[in-house]
Amino acid sequence: MKIYINNKEYQLTDLESFISKNPKYSKLVKFIQNWRIGKQTFKFQTSGSTGKPKEISITKNQIISSVLATKKALGLDQEDKVLICLNPEYIATTMMTARCLILNLDMYIIEPSANPFKMIDAEIKIDFASFAPLQVEAILDNNQANKLESIRNILVGGAPLSANLISQLSALNTNIYQSYGMTETVSHIALMNLKTDDCFNTIGGIEIQQDNRQCLTIKGAVTNDLWVQTNDVVELINPTKFRWLGRADNIINSGGVKVFPETLEALAIDILKQNNFQNSFFFYGQKNERFGEIIGLIFEKNKPKKTILDSLNNSIINRFSKYHIPKTITTVNAFCRTESGKIKRIETIESLD
Repeated sequence: MKIYINNKEYQLTDLESFISKNPKYSKLVKFIQNWRIGKQTFKFQTSGSTGKPKEISITKNQIISSVLATKKALGLDQEDKVLICLNPEYIATTMMTARCLILNLDMYIIEPSANPFKMIDAEIKIDFASFAPLQVEAILDNNQANKLESIRNILVGGAPLSANLISQLSALNTNIYQSYGMTETVSHIALMNLKTDDCFNTIGGIEIQQDNRQCLTIKGAVTNDLWVQTNDVVELINPTKFRWLGRADNIINSGGVKVFPETLEALAIDILKQNNFQNSFFFYGQKNERFGEIIGLIFEKNKPKKTILDSLNNSIINRFSKYHIPKTITTVNAFCRTESGKIKRIETIESLD
């Protein structure tokens, strides 16, 4: 296994001196060191997918189970070259590193940026990489689809993908998957092949069920064979396949009609981007005496011009119905966000009062 950080090769014995000058990588390097000395339990911070964020313990055996499931699903081989370009603080980066340690893969760690290809040697042939949606959007916007196609296996995760982005990625001549998972499941437990599938397929012998809210529950070796309850509403197709619909805590119930804001947002992202509007936004349920809730739309900093909003409303009617059109539109100076940049919807909505 070889380790390259920002295009410079390091030996495992060099990492301690490296983090003295690069403290942002201290958590990642500490994981590598603890793994090599045989530590059996590791602490991680959850993101809130199954409830309030908290610190949890994950065992070495859970990590190994996750790695072996990914190896089988993607056909990873010894000495494959792995690009690691996500935030070093989060479990996605830790698990990419764990795959390298366990499977003897070469790791190329690049400082997180919108377009990691600007920082990696063009001569390096990458076999496996994981990106956030914003990264693959930036790569495509820079006309570098060929760079993505040079990678044998690509994972995209961490946030929902717009319909347009899925269309662009599915046209690429490579293996590209949307991943589903969370800290509690030790990274992804299901993959959706964007070229061939329209749903997630579980990996590693994972069992899935639904609770009475239609939210996904998960059990497998990565959860120590305990059921993990999520707040993700899904359509369960069969014991190994599901479609993600949205978060239970985000559902808008307007006059008895359940609306998933994430489905509206996937459509709106494409419409707004086509009109060169990049500000963040989200749909939410606003209390209403007659309907219980009505659909609200909130933008960060400023809202689009009326012509753009009219185009968005027409698209919503064509895709869904007139009942899905936002009844109120407002703005705030800044959204409340997590440390990783995800929008805190409830806190942002409460700031409107």
